[in-house]
Amino acid sequence: MIITKTLPTSILWKYKEFDRNTEGHNIESACMGFRITSLENLSSDISKNGIKKPLTLTVFRNINKVLVTDGNHRLAVASGVNLQDCPVNIEFFEDLTDLNYKHYIESKIVNAKLIESDIKSYL
Repeated sequence: MIITKTLPTSILWKYKEFDRNTEGHNIESACMGFRITSLENLSSDISKNGIKKPLTLTVFRNINKVLVTDGNHRLAVASGVNLQDCPVNIEFFEDLTDLNYKHYIESKIVNAKLIESDIKSYL
């Protein structure tokens, strides 16, 4: 099941896939490895227009974990330009054995965070 919502950037930030040094919302360090010209273009676009393509937040209900699985660069830029909210497609998985792409999801679970009370009301 997939639902689309708008969630606060500050809450999504806690569930980003990669923990990088992002003190002070330093976009460059948050987007390590992303081409700087692409980053500048993305930052400019998000500053002017907001996020057009929703992030993907994956919820693993059977293990009570959640993770931003698509859109981590957009999330870093949104945080860096102080965008208050981000559009999100939230996908829910109950049981990993039923997934067609089980290997992909299992690799993501390693980075998933426990679901905290701040995000429960959005799910």
